[in-house]
Amino acid sequence: MEHSLLIIWWALSVIAALFLGSFLKPYLSRKAENLATKEDVAELTRIAKKIEADISNDVWSRQRQWELKKEVCFEVLKQLALAQWHFPVITAQSDIFRLTDKPEIRDKAYLDLAKSHDALHDMITAIGQTMLLAQATCDQKVWKTLEVAHDSIAAFGSASLAREVDDNEVRAKTIDAKVAIKSAVAAIREDLGIRQLEDVSQ
Repeated sequence: MEHSLLIIWWALSVIAALFLGSFLKPYLSRKAENLATKEDVAELTRIAKKIEADISNDVWSRQRQWELKKEVCFEVLKQLALAQWHFPVITAQSDIFRLTDKPEIRDKAYLDLAKSHDALHDMITAIGQTMLLAQATCDQKVWKTLEVAHDSIAAFGSASLAREVDDNEVRAKTIDAKVAIKSAVAAIREDLGIRQLEDVSQ
């Protein structure tokens, strides 16, 4: 009898194990799947946050670079505008100095011309300094055109200050400097992505 009871217990245990196994297998499988999904979601969330941070840092970095480039370009544009403003002033002072016969007017004109040249020299120096910043922040076209503008403005200054001024040379140097400034402005506009406005006066 004991042997029969043992077989019955064994048979009942196998049936119970099979019965429980049929329920436990899907349950445990689902639990394992949920655990894997949670781990996957956590990993995907971590990766997404890292990508978001990288993009944010990249956008911030590019924005900061553009702002720095803009500041440098606007400073250069101010200096170019001031230099260009001095062209007719220096030309007029040079004409007065050369064309007058009165020594007191001639002396005053030369002093005024010297002051204007000092101011122009300061602007040329400032343009030279910002050219270095432009080399670090702007496209090559910008700083190459700035070099030409810098040299053209300096050539204008030298030509207009000479004791024996050749009107044609001064006018040619003025035109060269204005063309160089216009090229530099166009290069800056292009580098900053600012489109040329239509001329409404036509």
